[in-house]
Amino acid sequence: PKSELQYVNSKLNGLCSYYFQSGQKNFEVLLVDGKMTGYGKEFFEGGSLKYEGHWKYDLYHGQGSQYQFKCGITFTGEFISGEPHAGVETQYFSKVKKRSELTLTAGVVNGTNNKYYFPNGKLQFEGVIVNGAKCGPGKEWHKLNGHLMYDGGYFDDLQEGLLTKNYGDNGKLKYHGQLIAGKPVGFGRLYY
Repeated sequence: PKSELQYVNSKLNGLCSYYFQSGQKNFEVLLVDGKMTGYGKEFFEGGSLKYEGHWKYDLYHGQGSQYQFKCGITFTGEFISGEPHAGVETQYFSKVKKRSELTLTAGVVNGTNNKYYFPNGKLQFEGVIVNGAKCGPGKEWHKLNGHLMYDGGYFDDLQEGLLTKNYGDNGKLKYHGQLIAGKPVGFGRLYY
């Protein structure tokens, strides 16, 4: 592969560019003592951006954005030792249809504004996720017509709470009341 390199005291230092055999740019990054350190860019062989952000000892480290369009994921936020740590991960069914928008903390989905989408592009779920599980307020929508199906709380991925609302396929209120582990208990009202 071709490279444009700078040597200082027999070590690679400074802004350097690496190229694929095809001649397209592979990396444009700052080297310190021969290691990618500081701000830089990495490209797919087709020329699209793969990563833009900070490096430390040849690994993504610090603030950056990673693009993996071959598998449909992007991540923007903080990297530690090459791994996404805290930020927003967006997954795609295709280059234009989102699959999910998730907030990561310590590499695990945690946050209040997480979203999952159906393959048709309609919103499936929006709400709180703690340690990878729905836990807290959230909403779910119908796959085909987009009507609200559930508005309430969750615990360990199950519908749970005092003032939950379940809706029918037609979007009309079906049940309003308490749920535990997804089942009605205590006081509640059924609507026909």
